[in-house]
This record gives sequence, structure tokens and C-alpha cells, in this order.
Amino acid sequence: MKLYKTYKDIIYEQRWIKLEKYLSEETILSEIDSVGLNQLLFDAKLLIFDAFGIKPSDTGKYFIAGSARLFKNPKLLKIINEIEKGMGLTDKNRIGLSIGDLDVVVPGKKEWDKLYENYNNVNSEFIIKLSKKIGKSPEEIKNLFLKQDSNWKQGIYRPGNGVGGMNLVDTDIEAFGVWDPSKISGSIKVRPTKEILSNSVKIGGYYYMSIRDVLHYKWQLKRDKEEGVLNLIGKLFKNIENIKRKPNETEEELEQRKYRGSEKLFKNIYNILGKKK
Repeated sequence: MKLYKTYKDIIYEQRWIKLEKYLSEETILSEIDSVGLNQLLFDAKLLIFDAFGIKPSDTGKYFIAGSARLFKNPKLLKIINEIEKGMGLTDKNRIGLSIGDLDVVVPGKKEWDKLYENYNNVNSEFIIKLSKKIGKSPEEIKNLFLKQDSNWKQGIYRPGNGVGGMNLVDTDIEAFGVWDPSKISGSIKVRPTKEILSNSVKIGGYYYMSIRDVLHYKWQLKRDKEEGVLNLIGKLFKNIENIKRKPNETEEELEQRKYRGSEKLFKNIYNILGKKK
């Protein structure tokens, strides 16, 4: 039994290496991703990254939170489509996976100061570029931002068309100084923003919240629209959460092993679930 388990681990590891190479190629991901994330990222290039004075490649400056990470695994989308097709599911009872908005967490004070500077200066390169893009004057854009002072003073920035947003684009984009979903529901508890940031994963040129942190948050939300995908993959990840500490292993080392195990499992999700269809 132990020999079989070792063999199985080796096979999974070999598949994971191939899939890791596949997932790291941004062009392939862009071609497969047709669920709306690309448009959100396109709008975020100016309204988030340029606005805060950061680049998508900057380590330790930000992470993309929420559901977005699920859409950067084409193999998960593929297995969902195959299962739905094989079961003949209708729109009413599909497993389903759809993205509504883009949440970006930018913890640094320096970046939030840059955001204010970019919007408050009608001659800034950022606001002039934005003005040309959306057809509003720099002064109009500045005033829209200043009307949001109750938001950005609390580390909340809503340039998109979501509730309370500035409506600069027709997509729902938000940025936060701290990742704190308890503001939606007081019962939700997440790991500290600093810890989530340090465990973020770079895929297709952007840093995303780890799949472990995504699922930890989603399980607590218990939203109908995500119930199908959580039922599909949830048990596998809960098995990782239940692994025991090895002799002489610290609590921190155990946590990091859970993070690594979750990432490895998620990247290998098609191979694992494909066998169970």
C-alpha cells in the first residue's frame, strides 16, 4: 500500500510539473479564459495598477482576491464543462462558475498616497490618460474621486460600476487596503492580509490569493452561485486541511505544507477529478 502511494505521488508530481509550465504561459491562459476575467484585468491595468503606481509584476505590493483565482485554472473550467455536458445539465442546475467583479488588495500606504495624488492632480499622467480613455475632463474625474472620500479614507476605492462606484468603466472593480470580508458578514474570518499577501501566487503575470485562502473564504460565504464548484472540489481540499503535524515540524511549517499541498492539488485538479467522472 505504501509503495503504491509513493508511486501515485510520483505520477502526480510529474503531471504537476507539466501543468505548472502550462499554467505559467500567459498567452495560453488568455486564449482559454472567456468568462470575463480578461476584461476586468484589462480595465484594472489603468484604474488599479496605474492609479496606485504599481505593476502587475510587483511582488509584495498587491494581490487579486476573491473568485478570480478560480478562473485562472483552465483545467478546472474544462472539467466543469465536461461534467455538465456528460450529465446533460441545464442552465438551471449547472455547477456554474461566473465572475462578477474584481477585488484587488493593495496594503501599502505609499500606494494609497499615490492614488490620491494621481486623482487630485489634474495634470497627472494618470488622469490625463484616463480622461482620454473615458471622455471625461480631468476636473470631472477629480471631482468624482473626491466625492468618494468616505471610501478611500477607509482604504476602499471603487472606480467601476459596482454599488457606490465612480462608474468610470462598465465593469465592477474595487481595491481595498485590507482584505476584510467580515464587512459583508460579521461571521467571516480570514487570515491577516500580510499572511495572505506573502502566500499569493503569480499566474499569467498577476499575483492572486492562494487557492487555500480563496476556499477558506468561499466556504464561509455559502453563496448559492458557488455551491456547485465547492461541492465538486471542496472535499479534496478539506483533506489537506486535516493533515497532521510531522514530528519536529513547527506550526508554521505545517501551514506552509498545507499551502503547498493546496496549490499542487489545484493545479492537478483535472487529472484527479477526470478519473472520478
